[in-house]
Amino acid sequence: MVASFSGFELERATNEAHAHDLTSALIVQHLSSLGRGGLDFLFLQIRRALEETTWAGFFGAVEEARDQGLVRYLGLEICGSVVGGLAQWRFHDAFEVVMAPGTPAVDWKSVKEVAEERRVGAVATLSDLTDCQQMVRENPVEFRPNSLEECAAWVGLSDN
Repeated sequence: MVASFSGFELERATNEAHAHDLTSALIVQHLSSLGRGGLDFLFLQIRRALEETTWAGFFGAVEEARDQGLVRYLGLEICGSVVGGLAQWRFHDAFEVVMAPGTPAVDWKSVKEVAEERRVGAVATLSDLTDCQQMVRENPVEFRPNSLEECAAWVGLSDN
């Protein structure tokens, strides 16, 4: 099962403990609403830089969730500036996959390069047919899922 939660919630964290509590609550909320005992992928959506205390609280809560078997893989979903998202990612390398929905092909190259550097997966969702055609021409054998569920099914983590 795949879940994504908004970093917008974390932007309002006032300190590390608050970020930890928000993250823990969001994980439990996802599990409850999905009726699941665990998540295969948990994606954090970020749109701007987060404070270091926020990152510390977030990673602490995710590590606890992993220890309890609630989360298997952690992903970063870049919402907004690709440059800003990549900057955050460079300082926080705990993510096993990155996704940049609607990213123009020209910006996707940067995301893909960093993913290859870090040896992590990268998921592309493209904003229009022109970008899709360009991506296919440049990378003909790569799989490009249309949704998080399709990504999970492709890697064999789906119940379907």
